[in-house]
Amino acid sequence: MTEVKFGIMFPTPTQPLDEVFKHSRLAEKNGFESIWIADHLIMVRPGFVPDAWSVLSAISMITKDMMLGTCVSDPHRKHPAVFAQILATIDRISDGRVALGMGPGESMNVEAFGIDFHRPVSKMTESIEVIRRLLREKKVNHKGDFFELKDAFLQVKPVGDVPVYIGSNSPKTRRLTGRIGDGWMPFLETPDTYVEHLKDVEEGGKEVGRSLDEIDTSLLLSTAISEDKKEAFDSVNPYRVNYATMPGKVKKAYPDVDFPEFSHDLLSSSNAGSLTGLARFAASIPKDAVYDFNVVGTEEECMKQIERYIRSGLRHFVIINRGPDPVKTFEIYGKKIIPYFKE
Repeated sequence: MTEVKFGIMFPTPTQPLDEVFKHSRLAEKNGFESIWIADHLIMVRPGFVPDAWSVLSAISMITKDMMLGTCVSDPHRKHPAVFAQILATIDRISDGRVALGMGPGESMNVEAFGIDFHRPVSKMTESIEVIRRLLREKKVNHKGDFFELKDAFLQVKPVGDVPVYIGSNSPKTRRLTGRIGDGWMPFLETPDTYVEHLKDVEEGGKEVGRSLDEIDTSLLLSTAISEDKKEAFDSVNPYRVNYATMPGKVKKAYPDVDFPEFSHDLLSSSNAGSLTGLARFAASIPKDAVYDFNVVGTEEECMKQIERYIRSGLRHFVIINRGPDPVKTFEIYGKKIIPYFKE
């Protein structure tokens, strides 16, 4: 069997930092191999939104082996030179464990602050190129559509190569992932849509002579485990509103459902109208989505869902631990689920 990996992700808004650090230690103790943090400036829901890279730097001091990355950052809020310096520094602190999760970005993180959001996919592509060159090369000269560097260099380099995971959720960005990504990090995929969308990644790779074996196929999803199936469901169901941030994917999974009109303006701010609009769309999403898009239910049911995802080509599960008892859920993964899929 192809190697399967498990990681954890802290969403936004996140838990208090003492809980983040506690769960980071628990995850490593129970065999998880990566930690990811959502990289937002703000979120449509109220709550605690710290800087992701500062938190990852702190986590690197209390863990030993886990990969550390964002899920995902954008190219708009940091110049690639500043970004590369941050990556190299934390990679040094963590002894070579940093990964960069990168996506085109979201208007909620830039619009209110006057940060340019022009041509996000092209800007992401160029930013990745510049970051990689600064991390790998002694001196960089670059003139692109967004950035210009002349005899530029960094005085800190990473321990090794920093892998780039692309948060691609459209045909265009999935093919881009196949061409330039070290990993694919989508959100909101059923086993059926995952295998279909993975074909886009594969096609992009073929354009430049790459195979899927060169790409870490991952997925962000929630998990909740309980012998009481309703208890597990109730632990994840409140977050169904998050699915409204990707209406196209929801409609792809449920083409027969009559959804209300959706405007991406709903994602640009945290005002009451935005939250109401998101809630209205989320209310129309079938309850089965909690099971179809995640790993939820009894221990046996969760293992069957993991197996379905593996058959679809998923190799790196990045889970949000929704409990209902987070400590027990970590232990179930550590004692039963992860060892089973590592055999």
